[in-house]
Amino acid sequence: MVPTTKARIKVYVYCLVAIPAIIAYFILGGDDKIKLKMDINRFWIHLRGERPKSHFSAFYYLICGIREFRNVFYMRLGYSSMLISWLMPEMVEFSFATPSRFVGGGVFVQHGWTCVVDAETVGENLWINQNVTIGHQGKGHPTIGDNVRIGSGAVLLGDIKIGDNVNIGANAIVVNDVPSNCTVCSPKAIIVKRFEGLNQNGIQGEKANGLLHSILPRITQRNFGGG
Repeated sequence: MVPTTKARIKVYVYCLVAIPAIIAYFILGGDDKIKLKMDINRFWIHLRGERPKSHFSAFYYLICGIREFRNVFYMRLGYSSMLISWLMPEMVEFSFATPSRFVGGGVFVQHGWTCVVDAETVGENLWINQNVTIGHQGKGHPTIGDNVRIGSGAVLLGDIKIGDNVNIGANAIVVNDVPSNCTVCSPKAIIVKRFEGLNQNGIQGEKANGLLHSILPRITQRNFGGG
């Protein structure tokens, strides 16, 4: 996720549309404002490689150009976000169901497509990628520690505890506790069945191979002027 020309244009076009979000930014206070600034820092570092010189300037750019950030911002606002989110729509494919009071600062969403975050609590500096599901299995929700990175397609379900400094690999299915300072991955792909006599197009048998090879020269001659 990098700043694009389209994102820069939005920064200028949204001058009026962004006014309610700007007002909400200045009204927001307490722990939620501290957490929001940590979120801004995290997004900005990954976008620009440095901390923002001005939190407000970075906020204005992010709220205009990065829809994943809007979801995080509206999560910090809570129900009051409904007053302004219709002007600057969030990413509908991304659901952050955990209230801000249970989510630490420094949230970064690299790609938010088809993500659901419904955890008991979330520590600081959460990083999630696309297609991540964090939820329950009828009862209980995951408790996530600090500095956890969750790869694309990962699934965390049930009343489990994820420790600090944990990397969860792509497509991992986690239904048990994970201690701190660990990396967990899904099993690598394995061969479950072999087929004999298939050519490169998946056609079985020598007859099919012979037919394919007899047709190819005529196609080549007709299309490319062969003799």
